[in-house]
Order: sequence, then C-alpha cells, then structure tokens
Amino acid sequence: MKWHPSRRARLLFGAVFLAGGLAAGGFLLLPRWLIIDSQLREAEVILHLSIGAHSRADQFIASLYRPGVTRKIVCVSGQISWQEYPADYVARHLIELGVPAEGVTALHLPEFECRAEALAELARRARAEGGHRILLIVQPEDSRHLSHLAPRIFAREGLEAFVAYAPEDREDLVRDWWRVHWKVQRFVDELMQVSLDMLYSNCR
Repeated sequence: MKWHPSRRARLLFGAVFLAGGLAAGGFLLLPRWLIIDSQLREAEVILHLSIGAHSRADQFIASLYRPGVTRKIVCVSGQISWQEYPADYVARHLIELGVPAEGVTALHLPEFECRAEALAELARRARAEGGHRILLIVQPEDSRHLSHLAPRIFAREGLEAFVAYAPEDREDLVRDWWRVHWKVQRFVDELMQVSLDMLYSNCR
C-alpha cells in the first residue's frame, strides 16, 4: 500500500515530536537518576572529594569530625596547575574551621583513566590510615555511580565504604537547575562520564 506524502509527513513529525518529548523528559529527570539519598555514617576516615567553587562541604565535613572516632579527614584532589592542588587549600580551611591539624591531611592524586582506578588507589591509602569504615563525601550528582563503585572496590581492601554529600550542596544544585549553566553542565558531565565508564571493564 502506497502512503500519501502528507501521511508520511505527519508520521515523521509525530515520531520527531515523541522523541523530543522523551529526550526532554529524560533530561528533566537527571537529578532523580544521578542523585541518591545520602548514606551518612560515622567513620574512622573521611575522604573529602567534594572540592569545588560551589561546594559547602567543608563546613559539613568539619561538623562530622568526632574526636576519638574520626582518625583522619583526607582532602583529595588532582593538580590544577604547576604545584597547585586544591586539596591543600581545603585542608587549611578545615583547620580554620576547628578540625585539629593532626586530623587533616591532603592527598595529591595523579591522573587516572577513570574513577574506578582512582577509587582503588584511595582504598589503598584509606587502609593505611587505619580504621574500617570509610565515608566518602562527594558531589551530589556523583552519588549514585560512586555508591555503586566504592563499596565493591573498598571491600577488596577489607573496608566498608559509604557515600554522602553536604545537604546544602544538593539543595543548591537541584534548585531551578535547568536554568543555570553550571548546574546543567555538572549533570550532563556526570551522565557522559558514567556512559563512558560503562564501555570499559576496568571502569565499571
């Protein structure tokens, strides 16, 4: 049966409209897909991975420090320029916020292929700090993927790992997020990173 051109045009328009609607709906659901409930636990070692211009995790992490419970807060970052590591500045800020200097250290990470490899290195370092329970403070949009990776990778070192984030960071990130460039960029970057990681066995 030969279709009339106008019917083909209507079907094509309908298909395009449907695909666009599904894409838009999926886009608006990014916070729900990428952010899980915070798994806040007391831990001997806290890994501070939420270092950034829009993060208020420093204050949150300082409030989590428990003398006699928390052995170390480890601020983790890569290098942003010659001998410049944000972890150094954040470690000093935590001390200014009242965390004892002996309870804070900065960890300079080299470049890794993906987050699974970086987490394996963090697990080895966390084991060296002592303790059994490790709390990773991350950016909210990273929470679902890291909550999948971290417990399994840290378990290889005999450690329990939990993923949490500063409540203020989540509230700020999801508020009218589709209207703000840096918020959209963070969600899209995370989606692309997760999609890429799924292609490689050493990254998933």
